[in-house]
Amino acid sequence: MNLILLPCGTSIDSHRIDLGMRELKCECGKTHAIVTDINPLTRFLPEFLVVSLEELIEVRDSDKWGGFGMVHLMGLVMEDFPEETVFFDASEDGYLGYSMLWIFDFDAWRLHEIIIELIIEMMEHGMSHSGDKNAIAEFEKQMLQFDIKEFVKEYRETRDLNPEDYSEGQIEGI
Repeated sequence: MNLILLPCGTSIDSHRIDLGMRELKCECGKTHAIVTDINPLTRFLPEFLVVSLEELIEVRDSDKWGGFGMVHLMGLVMEDFPEETVFFDASEDGYLGYSMLWIFDFDAWRLHEIIIELIIEMMEHGMSHSGDKNAIAEFEKQMLQFDIKEFVKEYRETRDLNPEDYSEGQIEGI
C-alpha cells in the first residue's frame, strides 16, 4: 500500500486514485484537484495554445520529458503553491497507469483558474522580452479585457468537465 498524505493531512492509498479522476472529495470537507502526468494539456488549455506552447517553449531535458507538457505546467503551479501541492512519484507502481500525481488543497475549478493565470504571466514575460512596445501594449490591452473566470467557465462547459463525472466521492482517512 502506498499512502499519500494530502495537503489537508488526510492519508489515502494511491490505488484509490484512478485515471479518470479530476477531483477527490475528502473527509476534511474539501474537494482536492487531482492531476496525473497522462492528463493532456487540453484539459486546461485550448488546442491552439497547447500547440503554440509546445513550439515556443524550449524545455531542458526534452529527451526525458518531451516538449512542454503537464509535468512542466504542474511545476509552475507547484512553484507558486508549494504548501498547497502534494506530489506523488508513482513510477515504481506499474498498476496505476500514471507515473506522477499532483493533488492540491483546492478544487479543480480553482486549479484551472490558477493555470490560466500562470500561462498569462508566462506570456507576459515572453512579450516583455520581444522588445516590440506596440505588441506589448496590445497584449496588455487584451489581457485587461480577458476574464479568467469567464474563460474557465466557458472552457469547462465546452469540454464538459463536470466534476460530478470525475469525482471518486467521499474518502475515508487511513
